[in-house]
Amino acid sequence: MAAKNGVLLAASLVFYGFGEVYYVLLMIASIVFNYGVGLGVAIQKQKRLAFYVLSFGVAINLLVLGYYKYFGFLTDNFNWVITRAGMDAVENAPIHLPIGISFFTFQSISYLVDVYRGRAKVQKNPFYLGLFISLFPQLIAGPIIRYKQFDKQILGRRVTLDGFSSGLRLFCVGLFKKVVIADTAAQIVNQAQAAGLETLYPSTVWFWALCFMIQIFFDFSGYTDMARGLGRMFGFHIPENFKQPYTATSSAKFWQTWHMTLMTWLRDYLLIPLSKLLKGAVGRSLAILLVFVLSGVWHGAGWNFIIFGLIWGLAALFERTDIGKKFLKISPTWIKHIYMHIIMFSTFPLFMAGTQMEVAKIYGKMVFWQTPEQPNLYSFIAHYIDGFTGLVLLVGVIWAWTPITTGRKLDAAINKYSQGRAEQFYMVGALLMFFAALALIYAQTYSAFIYFRF
Repeated sequence: MAAKNGVLLAASLVFYGFGEVYYVLLMIASIVFNYGVGLGVAIQKQKRLAFYVLSFGVAINLLVLGYYKYFGFLTDNFNWVITRAGMDAVENAPIHLPIGISFFTFQSISYLVDVYRGRAKVQKNPFYLGLFISLFPQLIAGPIIRYKQFDKQILGRRVTLDGFSSGLRLFCVGLFKKVVIADTAAQIVNQAQAAGLETLYPSTVWFWALCFMIQIFFDFSGYTDMARGLGRMFGFHIPENFKQPYTATSSAKFWQTWHMTLMTWLRDYLLIPLSKLLKGAVGRSLAILLVFVLSGVWHGAGWNFIIFGLIWGLAALFERTDIGKKFLKISPTWIKHIYMHIIMFSTFPLFMAGTQMEVAKIYGKMVFWQTPEQPNLYSFIAHYIDGFTGLVLLVGVIWAWTPITTGRKLDAAINKYSQGRAEQFYMVGALLMFFAALALIYAQTYSAFIYFRF
C-alpha cells in the first residue's frame, strides 16, 4: 500500500503541475510546512505551547492564502481611498491565484486544529500527509476533506470491483452534469452578458439568473461527483457535498445541502470557537453574521462576495428571531420556497458580477424594472435557444428543483420494475450520460469549472 500511495502522491503533484507549473512548488512547500507544524503541535506537552505552535501554523496558512487571493483586492480599495485624498496610488502588479488554494489551505488548517484538539493523530509520514493535502480528484475544487475522515483510509483503503464500478457511475453522472447541463446553461449566461445586462428587459435578466443557477449547481456538483467517483475507484470515500439545495425551505436547510463540507468546516472551526468567545445572544448573532460574510469572502476577493455572505447572514439571523421562527413554522411550503428563491436569485448572480457597478445593474434590473428597447425575453429566447438547449435547460430545472428519492427507496423501486437489475440499470444510464458528454466535448471548446477560481 505504501508504494501505491507513493505513486498516487506523485500523480497528484504531476496533475496539479499541469495546471500550475510553478505553483506545484507552493503545494510542496505547504505539505512540508504543515507536516512540521503538526509534529510541533503534537510533541508539546504543555497545552499553551501547543496552542502557540498551532496559531503560528494557522497564521502562515492564512497569510499565504491572503496574499495570493486578497492582496490585490485590498490594494485596490486602499488606492481608491488615498487617490481621493490627493495621494498617488500604490503600484499593484497582478498576482496569479493558484488553482484550488482555498481548498487545500482549509484542509491543512483542519489537520493542524484536529491534531491540537486530539481528534486526529499526527501523521509522521510526510508522504501520507502530502497525499491528504494534494489528492488529485478533489484537489482543485473540493469537497473539503477532514484529516480524521482520511487517515485510516490511507493504509486501509481497498480497491474493489464494486467500488470501482460505483465510482465509474458517479464519475459519468458528474461529467454529464458539467458538460451537458452546466456548459449548455453557461452559453446562455455568456450570451446574455455579452449583449450587456443594461440592454436587456428585466424578465431577460431574471432568465439569465435562472440559467446561471443551473450552471453553477451542475458545474460544482458535477465536479464533486467526478471527484467522489475517482476517489471510490482508488478506494477512498470522499464526503458528499450536495443534497438538492434548491428545494430547501430555509437558509439553514439550504446551507445544510449546498457545499456542505465548507459550511460544516466553518461551523466546527470558526462558528463554535467564536460563539464561545462572543457570549450571549448578541455575540452569537455577530458570530453567525461574521461567519457568513467570511463564507462569501472565501469564494472570492470582491464586494460582490461580501454582499453575498451578508445577505445570507441576515437571512440566518432573521430565521433565529421569533418572527422568523413563526414565519417558517406557519407558512405553507410554497411560501417558504418563494422566500428562499428571492434570496437565491438575489445572491447567486453576484458570482458573475466583477464590480460594484455590475452589482447595481443586476439589482436595478431585478428590482426597479427599467425597460430598455430590446431585446425582450421572447426575442432573446427565440434568438439564442434551440430545441436541444431548451431540452437541456428543462432537464436541469427538473433535476435541480425536484426532490429526488435516493438510496434504498430508489433501489427498491428500480429493482421492483426491472426484476432486480438496479445495478445494471444504473450502469447503462451512466454510460449513456458518458457518451453524451463525450459527444459534446468533441463539439465544444474548453470550459473551466467555476470553482477553479476559488
